[in-house]
Amino acid sequence: MAALAAIAVSAGGLLLERLVGPREFASAGAERDPSGAWFCPHGGGEQWRAWIAVANPSENEAEIVITTYSEGAPPAEVRTSVSSGSQRVVEVPAIRMASGSVVEFFGAATSAGMVIARSEGGLAAEPCSPRT
Repeated sequence: MAALAAIAVSAGGLLLERLVGPREFASAGAERDPSGAWFCPHGGGEQWRAWIAVANPSENEAEIVITTYSEGAPPAEVRTSVSSGSQRVVEVPAIRMASGSVVEFFGAATSAGMVIARSEGGLAAEPCSPRT
């Protein structure tokens, strides 16, 4: 009886997996919206350097506010703009492992990524996320 129950549960699970399947996440949509935010968890450490690159592929200028948060330090804010079809690279503080930046954009859809250089050597780059 137990073997038949195990076979029935396994067969039902396989059938549901093939017919229904796992759901995909809905797109966050930050790539299309004329305003929104990107989250860049870049981290940091002693003598680390970090940059946020913001690209504006749209036909409109984008106003950008980059706010960096680090444990035990007040938020640092940079306000700038990115003209149509261009990019801007902004260095941000990376003083603690618990450092991250939020890139808010207004007026045009943008994309953002981060580059981190460790003091001991090593370089890393990753896109920022539309989800926190």
